[in-house]
Amino acid sequence: MDGRQSVAEAVVSTYRKAPVTLSIFASYFISRICSSLWLNYRLFVSLPGGPLPKNIVGWSIHYFLLSPLSLHSAWTSTRLVRSFLPTTPQSNSQHLTTGVYLPRRKGPGPLAAGTVPHRQLDQFTSESDNTATSGQEASTDAGDPSASKQQAQEAIQHIHSTLRTDANSHPAHLRLGPSMIETHSTALFAVSHTLVTGSENVSRSTRSARFPSALSRRFLSSIKGEYVHMHCQSSAETQDEHAAWSEDGSLHMTLHPDDAALVVERGWGQLHPLAGFPSYSGFWFGWPAWLTRLRSSAARSARWWTSSSVPTESNAKVAKAIGLPPTYCLVYSPRDMEEAKVLLDIIHAATAFAIGSRPTSH
Repeated sequence: MDGRQSVAEAVVSTYRKAPVTLSIFASYFISRICSSLWLNYRLFVSLPGGPLPKNIVGWSIHYFLLSPLSLHSAWTSTRLVRSFLPTTPQSNSQHLTTGVYLPRRKGPGPLAAGTVPHRQLDQFTSESDNTATSGQEASTDAGDPSASKQQAQEAIQHIHSTLRTDANSHPAHLRLGPSMIETHSTALFAVSHTLVTGSENVSRSTRSARFPSALSRRFLSSIKGEYVHMHCQSSAETQDEHAAWSEDGSLHMTLHPDDAALVVERGWGQLHPLAGFPSYSGFWFGWPAWLTRLRSSAARSARWWTSSSVPTESNAKVAKAIGLPPTYCLVYSPRDMEEAKVLLDIIHAATAFAIGSRPTSH
């Protein structure tokens, strides 16, 4: 009690000696804090989608509850991602688990913000490539904003139509519908395993496919089989080939751990800030994610894995998880058809992991 009184007396004494100076410093720090909170609130309100209401209540939940539990960008968008995800003998390969080579994405990665929702903020077209590659001559099409935007929209539409084609070609294993995570997004659901019935037995729909791994069923159990959704909306019906698509064609998807690490390292995406929380994280048993920044680099880990939370045997009994899978990634929006082809390779790898076999239509 005496210590608190002495501190209070020291503050009062300082204020009496230099009231103007102390008031200026206090006003500066208060204004900076208020400005930072206001900008964060405006950013949250501007982000499309997400289950939280776009008001002060939703922002308070996002800022004070979810943000402190989010993974730092050092874990979600750098090579440190491999210390977060489980490793396999093929972890250092530059090929996806489907055998397809994954090239490096051109240019620096785009900005992303938010926790719920989590969104890409820029680089929706190839216009940004012109500023990133100074000293190189840009093509006429790349320098034309309208042509660049049209290329991006065609790439987004191509991916969306391919998702529909995949679902129509494999009705026993895939279903296309509105996302349960992002209600205004289009999602692919894996229906060829035990997520629907909760049974450990192979259902009739899986007889023509290899039974998904215990890891896949564990990861998808908390999101009801929704392994990919695309953030896109057209100004007309989705069946209209000439509909104008929104710029944001980024995707959230659940990948095999090797594929997730490769996608991040090759610059095609980043982990969701809440990936692995809470079922796979050490929040309940170890350090919260934000405390890992204070630990030494030798002892630091993004989240703590336990043998009970990650099944390693193919015939292991799968318990339902809560929250997002640890390989839940934001994959960046395609800027042209070449990038759309790469994104489709990543989506097909996600499909193979989700249903246990690769679609034969591609």
